[in-house]
Amino acid sequence: MVSAPQSSQPTADLAAGQKLVNLLANEVKVKASSGSSKDAKAILSGDLETAWTSENASPVSDPGSTVSTLTFKLPSDQGGARIGSLHSMALTFAGGFSAMNARLLYSTESSPTEWKDAAAEVFPYDSNAKQFFRLETNETAKDEIATSLRLQLSGSTDDYGRVTVYQVEIYAIAST
Repeated sequence: MVSAPQSSQPTADLAAGQKLVNLLANEVKVKASSGSSKDAKAILSGDLETAWTSENASPVSDPGSTVSTLTFKLPSDQGGARIGSLHSMALTFAGGFSAMNARLLYSTESSPTEWKDAAAEVFPYDSNAKQFFRLETNETAKDEIATSLRLQLSGSTDDYGRVTVYQVEIYAIAST
């Protein structure tokens, strides 16, 4: 099933007493595949005046084939995130510089360089509005503990293959 963006946080499926926590709210280390990792860290600040922009694609390439990644190393004192607790994701792009699709990947402490699908891919609109996506997590990985999360942004609505991200939030159901 394709996850289409929503205009508000999807919380109807939460049980009484459950709450969501943004996994990227604390001291998360951020690494960008292109552009500045310092700018990539700024997308976690909540300040919509700061952004991360990927580099231009090669002049002979198709903007639809570009791939950029943002890797988030979760704080070790947080103990990682159980894949089955992942709930939703919020993305804010610059209109005209949106990714065509996004995948959330994860790695574990025992396999830090092996990236696996945490959830089904999502398809953002080309818009500067904050978009929420309910994550359909990978059932076979629901009990695995992610120590890092990676947002893989594929394709671009920009003719030069650039993607500009103002904000990323990844929500999990808080453990009780």
